[in-house]
Amino acid sequence: YQRRVHGARLAHTWVAGCSAVAVGCSSAGPKLTLGHERRGGAESLVRVKATVAARPCLTLTTSRKVWRHVVARVKATLSQAPKVSVSLRNLKVRDASLSSQLDMAPGRCGFRTNANVPFGTRALLLAASVDISGAWRLYSALKFKAERLFFTVGVSLRMSQLQLILSLQSGVHTCRLPITVSATAGWRSTAYLSGMTALATALARSFLVLPFMSWMRRREVEQQAEAAREKLDRDYNRAMTLQVILTRLAEERLAAERAVKGLVILQAEYGCLRLPTPAPPATICMDVTVPCQSFVDGSCLVLPAGTKSKLDGFCDTDPLGQSSKRLRIRYMHGGAEHTVDIDDCDELRLPT
Repeated sequence: YQRRVHGARLAHTWVAGCSAVAVGCSSAGPKLTLGHERRGGAESLVRVKATVAARPCLTLTTSRKVWRHVVARVKATLSQAPKVSVSLRNLKVRDASLSSQLDMAPGRCGFRTNANVPFGTRALLLAASVDISGAWRLYSALKFKAERLFFTVGVSLRMSQLQLILSLQSGVHTCRLPITVSATAGWRSTAYLSGMTALATALARSFLVLPFMSWMRRREVEQQAEAAREKLDRDYNRAMTLQVILTRLAEERLAAERAVKGLVILQAEYGCLRLPTPAPPATICMDVTVPCQSFVDGSCLVLPAGTKSKLDGFCDTDPLGQSSKRLRIRYMHGGAEHTVDIDDCDELRLPT
């Protein structure tokens, strides 16, 4: 189910499988649209759409993938003003994407092409169109990407007018503001519009795009830190529960090792032992003396290579991965005290 509001039009759409029914109302009167589509191999698509309104029409669309990412589409519209369109989309030239379309109608024939050249979080949009009557249009724009939002500043140059076009797009929703600068396309108006476009782009980037992107980045970091803290709390509580279960076994092995002056774990710490200032969020250092003593068998302690956060009584002390994790153990063996400090993924054998 979708609801679309655009200008004076209000439409409700019900979609069931490959069929759709849309009921809308606008200044031209009520409108009923029936549609059905069928998909096949090679990303082919056949769609039929019938519209019952003051000006009824029947639309037949068929498309097929012809080469790599290139999709060919033919669209025929039967109405009071019939039209046939043939287009090629997603033609890739390095990182640029090209599309072209040929429109044919009684007494009219037009051709248009579009290019999208991305670089970083921005993209350059170029478009040109011309028809058989000699009318032409050139369009160039700079598109900024900020998370799910796209802000576009463009210049439209036609035979009859010069426009500055500002647009903001979020998903399927687009807000577009065309500003007519001049009714004629002379060199003075073109230079004036170019300067206005550069100024509008600089102002929009400085006061809209960059502050919004900074706010979105801070918000994303805060959300990631909050999720990491919640995960760390769950894992830490689970590790502490396992340490309580291992306490009795650890005490038994501690007593047995002391009796033969074997391997006694005095203190064991795991996690981010050398935290910077200020400390990263969701980062801790935990005591793992109990599980390490419970792992001692025959005056030997062997921990396999790989992260120690998967062992019983341990947990991932840095879910965000912003700091390196280490394991430090202070132990007694043969009446002498020793200390060992290893990386998280190193193998450990005590006594060394």
